[in-house]
Amino acid sequence: MVNEPHTASAYVVDSAVPEKRLAIYIDGAAFHVSERLRRDRWIRERLRNMEPAWEVMELRVGNLKNTTKNIKTIITGDYK
Repeated sequence: MVNEPHTASAYVVDSAVPEKRLAIYIDGAAFHVSERLRRDRWIRERLRNMEPAWEVMELRVGNLKNTTKNIKTIITGDYK
């Protein structure tokens, strides 16, 4: 969960690395459904526009085939 400073807002993310201000989302097929898609895009933009901003990493189910590589990338911070 990521809390928005100075408000009561909090956003649920799949995973987070708070010390790097990195929010991680893993999107499956349900991500592409209308209302959920709009809500998720809105939340991710809010995170990106916080002060200080969060980096939002979006992984698709297909990205999980290289799980070890993706985890190493997240840990090292070389995800841009």
